[in-house]
Amino acid sequence: MAELFTLGFGEPIYWVSLCISTFIMGFSIKYIDSAYDEEAFNRVNAILAAICCGIFMGVWIAFDSSAAVFLLAICMSVAITKKIDNPAFILGILLAIFVPAILKITLTLSWLPLAALVIAGVVDEEGNDMVKKIPIKGVRMFFHYRLSMEVMMAVLTFSGFFAWQYFLAFAAFDLGYQMVTFYVDKKLNVQKEYL
Repeated sequence: MAELFTLGFGEPIYWVSLCISTFIMGFSIKYIDSAYDEEAFNRVNAILAAICCGIFMGVWIAFDSSAAVFLLAICMSVAITKKIDNPAFILGILLAIFVPAILKITLTLSWLPLAALVIAGVVDEEGNDMVKKIPIKGVRMFFHYRLSMEVMMAVLTFSGFFAWQYFLAFAAFDLGYQMVTFYVDKKLNVQKEYL
């Protein structure tokens, strides 16, 4: 995988690899969450997904400072809202943190977009927790699908903090996450009347 990072930002394979990786991360995170919270999947498989997700996340954090910003923001926002609540999540987060340390990579981060994305992530998590109590349907849907970070990522991209490809990578993360959400809702026959 190290050869991938020597290709540089101009190579399409770099961006495709980033989008595939973030899709896998989003898919894995929701898979883990559903395995523990709804018991929709096998927990041993959830541990394997955590290992895969943590390594992917750690490698991208180590080698791509822009990807590191939104990936760390995801980690920090779930930590702040106390959503790292099962062994698989703990394992995944530890791998994401320790892979750059093991590789002896010094991270250079843009603090303003990191702070903005962390705040948006916290808003997403808190809003999602109280979604059933929100009286306006459009706002309920916004928080059900956790769109604050998506909007903030778009704002930061249009403001020049990120290349547009990073917005696509973030959208790929959300796509993977939402695909598992839809699958689990259908599998468990979850009716979300509040939407």
